[in-house]
Amino acid sequence: MSATNYTLFIPNELVAEIMWHYAHTDKLQDLVKPHSVGAMARISSVCQRWRNIAIGSHSRFLWSQIHLAWPKSVVTRHLQRCGKDTRLSIAITTPALYNGNFTRFREQVDPSRIERLSVLQVYGFGRVDDLSPWISGIMEGRHKMSYLWQLHLTSTVTSPKMPYSLTHFPKISDLRCPNILFHTTLPDPCLLTNLEISYSDDTPLTILNFLTHCPTLRSAFFNRKSDPVRLADPFTITDSPITLPHLNFFQFGPCHTSFADAILRSIVCPTSSDIKITIFRDIPCVLASFPETLETTLSSTHTLTVTAERIETSSTDEYQIDSSNYPFRIAFSSPESPAYFIQFNEFEDSASELGPDMLRDLALRQNAFSELKKATLLVRHLPDAKTLTQMLTSWKHVEDIAIRSTAVNSFIAALGSRESESGAPLCPSLRKLDIRGSAFDPYQLKDTLSERKAAECPVHNFSFTMDSFLKGIPPQGLSVDEAINKLNELVDKCTHEDGNWTSETDPDEGVPEEDYDDYEEDDPDEMYEAMMEEEYDSEYDDGGYQDDHLYDDYDDDYDDGD
Repeated sequence: MSATNYTLFIPNELVAEIMWHYAHTDKLQDLVKPHSVGAMARISSVCQRWRNIAIGSHSRFLWSQIHLAWPKSVVTRHLQRCGKDTRLSIAITTPALYNGNFTRFREQVDPSRIERLSVLQVYGFGRVDDLSPWISGIMEGRHKMSYLWQLHLTSTVTSPKMPYSLTHFPKISDLRCPNILFHTTLPDPCLLTNLEISYSDDTPLTILNFLTHCPTLRSAFFNRKSDPVRLADPFTITDSPITLPHLNFFQFGPCHTSFADAILRSIVCPTSSDIKITIFRDIPCVLASFPETLETTLSSTHTLTVTAERIETSSTDEYQIDSSNYPFRIAFSSPESPAYFIQFNEFEDSASELGPDMLRDLALRQNAFSELKKATLLVRHLPDAKTLTQMLTSWKHVEDIAIRSTAVNSFIAALGSRESESGAPLCPSLRKLDIRGSAFDPYQLKDTLSERKAAECPVHNFSFTMDSFLKGIPPQGLSVDEAINKLNELVDKCTHEDGNWTSETDPDEGVPEEDYDDYEEDDPDEMYEAMMEEEYDSEYDDGGYQDDHLYDDYDDDYDDGD
C-alpha cells in the first residue's frame, strides 16, 4: 500500500501563496541577488503540479517582480508569464542602462501598470538620456499612476531642483526619494507610512505640514542637502501638537537649534520611537546648541552616550573644517520618552578640546542624571579628575559605565573619590566597568576597586585591553602581572582582550619629551598619552575608535532603505 501524499490536498490557491512568500522581496533591489534571480524558476521546478500552478493564468502575479539588470532572457520570461494586465514591481539600477535592458523593455514596462518602483542610479554611465525622461514623465504626472504605492528613487547624479507633487500618486504609502523635493499638497486621504525626502525650507513648516497630513507615518526622514540659513525672527508655532501614534523613526536636519525646538514642541511621539536630529551649530560650545526642549528629558535619562570623534586633517597636516562632518554626538533614552540621537557639526579648529568641554558642560548641570543607569563616553581626551568627580557625584544610580579614551586615569581618580557628606564612594550602584581600548594605571585601578569593595560598592564585571605597553610600567611594590591578578580577584568577572590602546595625537602636537616627571600631577592621563605616542608607530593611527561594539545601540537603526 503506497503512502498518501498529503501535499496533493493543499489547494492550488494556497500553493500559489506559498510560492509568493518564497519569491517576494520587500526591497526590490535585492532581486539582483543570486537567490532572487532564479527564485521562480526553482519553485516552478519542484514538480509538475507546482509548475502548472506557477505558469497558470491565476498565478501571473508570481512573475510580477522584475529587475531590469537581470539577463535579457530572464526579464523576457517574467514579462511573458505575468501577462499584459498584471501590476508590476520594477527595479532599475545602472547595469540595466548600459546593458540596454531598460531601452529594450521600456515599452513593455508601462508606468500605469507599476505598483512598486525602485530606481538606484549610483553613477552617470549608461543611457541616462533614456531613463531621465521616463522618470520625469512619472514624477510630473504624465502617466496615470493609479496603482503606485511604493516609490524608491535614489541617484548620485544631478537631482531635480523643482519640487514634485504627490497628488499624482493617490495610493502612495512608501516613498523614499532622499534627494527630491516635494510640494506640501498631499493626496487626500494621505496613506504615507514610510517617508524619506529632501527639503529646502528654512522654516519647519514643510516638515510640520507632512507630519500633520500623514497620521499613519511609521518612519519619516527629512534631509536637507545645503547648510541651513538662520532666520532673525524666532519660529512661532501656535497649532496644537501633532500626534503621531505609529511613528517608529523620525529624522531631520541639518538645522539650527531653534528649528529643532520648533519641531520638537509640535509633535507627540510614542515612547518607543527613535528621533535623530542633525544640528548645524555656528557657536563654539557644542552643547550650547542643544535643543532647550529636550533639557528635561536629558536630565532624567536612563542611558547616555557622548561621542567626540577624532577630527581628520588634510594631506598637508592642516586642519580643515568639513561642514558635512558631524563628529559630536549625544544619545539618550528613558522608558518615559523617545530615544534621541543628536549630532553636531564641526565649527572651528578646537576639536581636541570639545570632547572634554562636552563632559564639563554635562558636569555643570545641576540635579541632572539622577536616574541614569548606563553611560558610554567615547572621547579622545577626558577632562581632569575634579570635573569628572563633579559629574559622577550625580550618577548615584548608574550601574554600567563604558569609556573609550586615550587614557582613563583621571576617571579612575574620580571614581575613587568620596561623597563630601556621607563619605561613601561615588556611583555606589556601579557594577559594570568597561575601559577597553583605553590606557590605565593598573596600580591605581587596583586601589580604587579594592576601596570600593571594602565599602560594599564592588564592581562585579570589568573589561579592559591588555596592551603590551603594560609590561613597561615600573613596578610599584607588585609587578604588573601581580596587579592584574589582583584586579581579577576584586571582581566577579574580569575579561580582557589583547590589542592596542588609543594612540592618536593632535595634528599640532610635536614629539613629547621623554622626561615623564615633568608632567603635572593633577593630570594623570598626560604621562600615559606621551608614553604611548613614543611606543606606537603611525600605522596604528587609523583616525577613529576601534571599539565598534560601543556604537551598537545607535548604528543602523535608521538605514532601512533599498
